[in-house]
Amino acid sequence: MNPESDFSYSFSLGTTETREREPELIALDKLSEFILPGDQVLARNPRNGGRMVLPTEVSTALSYCTNFRTLDEHVDVLLEDGPDQPGRAAAIRQVIKSVQEAGLFLSAKEVCDRLAPVREYTGPIGKPIVAIITWERPEALARLLDSLLTNCDPSGIERCIVVDDTRNSTTADQNRIITGQASQRTDISIEYFGATEALSFMNQLVQALPKHEKAIRFLLDRDAWTDYWTAGIARNFCQLLSVGKPLIVCDDDSVCDVYEAPLAERGVEFSESTREAVFYHDRQSWPERAAENERDPFARHMQVLGLTIPQALASLGNGKPKQESFKPASAGFADRLNGQSRVLTTECASIGDPGTANNQWVATLPPQSGKRLSEDRQLLESALKVRNCYLGRMRPAFVPGTNISQITGSDNRDFLPPYFPIMRGQDQVFGDTCQFLFPDTVALDLP
Repeated sequence: MNPESDFSYSFSLGTTETREREPELIALDKLSEFILPGDQVLARNPRNGGRMVLPTEVSTALSYCTNFRTLDEHVDVLLEDGPDQPGRAAAIRQVIKSVQEAGLFLSAKEVCDRLAPVREYTGPIGKPIVAIITWERPEALARLLDSLLTNCDPSGIERCIVVDDTRNSTTADQNRIITGQASQRTDISIEYFGATEALSFMNQLVQALPKHEKAIRFLLDRDAWTDYWTAGIARNFCQLLSVGKPLIVCDDDSVCDVYEAPLAERGVEFSESTREAVFYHDRQSWPERAAENERDPFARHMQVLGLTIPQALASLGNGKPKQESFKPASAGFADRLNGQSRVLTTECASIGDPGTANNQWVATLPPQSGKRLSEDRQLLESALKVRNCYLGRMRPAFVPGTNISQITGSDNRDFLPPYFPIMRGQDQVFGDTCQFLFPDTVALDLP
């Protein structure tokens, strides 16, 4: 807020109320505003019809109240950098109460009530198709397949497809051999899908849908993008090869194993905040792995993928979410959630190299992560050079949209959008597009 501004909070003021013992969390709802004469605004809540005429100054100040906080916390936010006047806090508090009573705030308790978990959980939506995207890294592919066969329950997988985006023919031959060797070690169908298979698949699509040839080639033709990194094309093949099924996609530099969050917290959260990071000097400093019978990451994803939020809460063993679960969220996110909102995508934390293109992400970490890092200069230097960390949530987090992790799930029973075929950032484009097409769905970021 502008420290030079002296907002008037003098309308509709009555006796200041005493603080509640257990204040609820509230956030300014998504409102429609209509400009009125006399520097006033008619604010209307289309969700419940609540309305109120506000001075423009007050309407502007309330725009700082869109995240869930207690009433007193909202007062503290509006007091920041403002003029220190006697009675100002009490006046602000009463204004917020008046606006709340007019129906312009959303209560976190209301959202919690409508997301209460179902009594009966019917189980996962089906066996997933597991797709591995590989690119010029046969050693990594062999390591991933070995961990898959060691740690994952084959009865929980429908089939596995290695989608090879390799350009070097010698490396591609190695990847084909590695895939074949892995297939001989298990009853799971592990198939290789390389350049030859991709070209044949694309040509069949063009033949079947000639009117859409230009779009098909834009999304799938690697020869049209010879100067670019084409991980998006590989992901498009993963989706097309799993239509109507749950899909789990693994990057080849990941390993199928499960670690618990180092600073694990109870419950769940509904969050629009960024992930946290815990840094380590070396591999030996990592936290201990989970119990031996919990090393299958696919089972973690399938525990919640495709379920409604109430079903997912039941599957995770949580009761009705608590209001504090919404502290990292805004009313705009919470208001679009309902009992039928589904987990459209799942993602997971990572431990090891964060997989980022550079170190700029370190500067965008949330305050608690930055504080941990700044307290140890040697750890800061190690973080920038060795890049060894846990990056993720400290408890399961329902978030508005996905941003690809090393192992990512999607409910491909829906008509999902394609990925942009080239360069980085296609994961964010996919997540934003899903959020636009399916506004009441969520991604579940697993710790």
